[in-house]
Amino acid sequence: MGDIGTNWDLQPSGTRNGFRILFASVLVAAIQGLVLFLVFTGIAMYEYQGYTFNHHYLSDLGRNTFKYNYFFNYSLIWLGFSLIPMFLMIWITDPRQSISAKMTAALGTVSAIGLMGLGCSPVDRYFVAHHAWLAVWVFPMFYLAITFFYVAARSPYVGIGFLSASLAMSVGMTIYLLTVELTTYEIVQKAIVICGLVWLIYMIAFIWQSGMRVLHHWEPEDDSRARKEASYLSTLKFRDYKIE
Repeated sequence: MGDIGTNWDLQPSGTRNGFRILFASVLVAAIQGLVLFLVFTGIAMYEYQGYTFNHHYLSDLGRNTFKYNYFFNYSLIWLGFSLIPMFLMIWITDPRQSISAKMTAALGTVSAIGLMGLGCSPVDRYFVAHHAWLAVWVFPMFYLAITFFYVAARSPYVGIGFLSASLAMSVGMTIYLLTVELTTYEIVQKAIVICGLVWLIYMIAFIWQSGMRVLHHWEPEDDSRARKEASYLSTLKFRDYKIE
């Protein structure tokens, strides 16, 4: 990631605690979204009589005809909502403010909105809209795999595990979209989702590392009155010099 200390030396006074609260809130929301999705999806599978991995899609759990469809639909909506701040945090904590970080934030936000759309459009009631939101979720993730890899290339959390998960997810998505009516079609869908969840865990770990580095390199004087006064006087001198 390079030496990011100098990039954060001149942060406005009093903002360190605000950043710490924002940073913690984003991570808690993302982790909570993942946990709730897994728990509520598991509950929906348990309550769905006769549900099997081999013969049912995840979207079947959100059908209006299913009594407990709200477990799956609401958890999907919350997951998408909770991931948006996480993707934006990748941009905020990137010391280089690189194009790849901005693209990751943009593509991730679009993909998260797609998840929310899936939760709002049960497949048996909004068939066309459901598949449209599916495309909004899936297609940005192809490019997101590339842009995030560039952002996190030097992170110790990103290695063969992340690369393997990304490749497996990309291959699985390709099979899922291009293959016609395979007997393992439903299993491939679930494999893609599992790879995506593992991928999100890597992102959370990366954001944790990036945020802690920001806090670690934050100058103690940034939160002091003396630092504020020194910065103000420095600005005045700079303006005087420009006038002369």
